[in-house]
Amino acid sequence: MKGYQMIQTMIGDDRIASIVLEHHERFDGTGYPKGVGGANISLEARIIAICDAYDAMNSHRSYAKPMTHESSIHELIVNKGTQFDPNLVDLFIAMIRREGTR
Repeated sequence: MKGYQMIQTMIGDDRIASIVLEHHERFDGTGYPKGVGGANISLEARIIAICDAYDAMNSHRSYAKPMTHESSIHELIVNKGTQFDPNLVDLFIAMIRREGTR
C-alpha cells in the first residue's frame, strides 16, 4: 500500500501505482489488497511478482540467507498456479536458464 501511495505522490501515475499495488495479488485469488486472481491481475503485476520473489529468494535478508538459484526455481515451480501465473513462471525459468542469470 505504501509503494502505491509513494508512486502516486512522486509521479502521479495511477497506472504504474496500480501495478505496484497489484503485485501482491496471487494467481489463485488469495492475495491482497483486492483478492483478485488470474487474468484479473495485470500482466505487468504478474511479471513483477515473479521477478520480485526470485530476487528476494536470492538476496541476503536480515531474516534469511539467500537461496540457491536452483532452490529458487524450485520454489517458483511449487507455487505456480497458486501464487504465480504458471505460464509466466515457465517463461521466466526458461529465460533465466537460457541467459545463465544467477
